Amino acid sequence: MQFGLSASLFDAAYGHHQAGRMAEAENLVRQSLKIDPRNVDSLHLLGVIAGQAGRSEASLELFDQALALRPDFASAHANRGVALLALGRADDGINALRQSVDLRPDNVPGLYNLGNALATAGDLGGAEAAYRQALAVQPGSYLVLNNLGKVLQGQGRLDEAIKAFQGALSSQPDSPDIRQNLNEARRLANAQ
Repeated sequence: MQFGLSASLFDAAYGHHQAGRMAEAENLVRQSLKIDPRNVDSLHLLGVIAGQAGRSEASLELFDQALALRPDFASAHANRGVALLALGRADDGINALRQSVDLRPDNVPGLYNLGNALATAGDLGGAEAAYRQALAVQPGSYLVLNNLGKVLQGQGRLDEAIKAFQGALSSQPDSPDIRQNLNEARRLANAQ
């Protein structure tokens, strides 16, 4: 019966988290963990909450605990990668994100974050591959299209960058950032 209570607390915590009520979510997930300290979903959610609050060390520790219990938890690998990146451990973060994608090749947030990490590390080809894999799963993602456009522009492939920015803008027409990226790519293309 206690595990049922733990699951109910987790469900309520998740609802609060989705609604942006982080303090309530954290309180409930901690109650859930008092009942069932090995609840992988609760450990993971508490790690996400810690990461969103800028507590990357605590976040990493919680993801490690969750992964010790469920090594094939793709989302925990992805979020662990984000925590490692926040701690300045780029290679470890990229490796964790790759593990996530290996476990779930359709994990768009993992692929997006992998693409971002690879772009930051200067691996534009790897970033492009990650973004294209994400777009194969979720074709209209303006976030992925916008970052793909930046990577393509960085490679000097301006016509492709313009198409990516146009795709992003069609999904998010009021975005000044995407519009600025598109205008810059057009300016560069016209200067050639």
